[in-house]
Amino acid sequence: MSRTTRRMMATVTRMRPWWRDESGQALVEFALLLPVLLLMIIGIVEFGRAWNIKQVINDSAREGARKAAVFETSYSIDTVTNAIKASLAAGGVSPNAPTVIDVQGFTRPNPSSNNPVIVTIKVPYQFVFFGPMYRFFLGRDLNAPDTLSSSSTMRAE
Repeated sequence: MSRTTRRMMATVTRMRPWWRDESGQALVEFALLLPVLLLMIIGIVEFGRAWNIKQVINDSAREGARKAAVFETSYSIDTVTNAIKASLAAGGVSPNAPTVIDVQGFTRPNPSSNNPVIVTIKVPYQFVFFGPMYRFFLGRDLNAPDTLSSSSTMRAE
């Protein structure tokens, strides 16, 4: 191959068309995937927080059921409710929120040993990002909170 031919081929390869240029390809792919990645991260954080609060509510219901199931003459319904609220507060859930605490089967001073004590807790929870989206698509009130609830049953001792 002659020198002139090599020089012409080098010039042609340097003058590739702009649509075959691959510089910036990674940036375009990243820009396309970034919204999907952000949605996944936001979803993981949001549902992780809801799961955490659900676990706190489970533990509080168990704590209240245990307090109500143990026969102690000084325990009253207020003792059980205060134990539940203290457990909620220790877990980072505001006990002053419109929380519903229902204790069934709590009898004093003579509990029957085979009756179960059932403690039910319902706490409103507001999903920050995904809540308004799915409420919009379901046609519900956008500002209405969801309810996380838990129930625990123990046999009276």
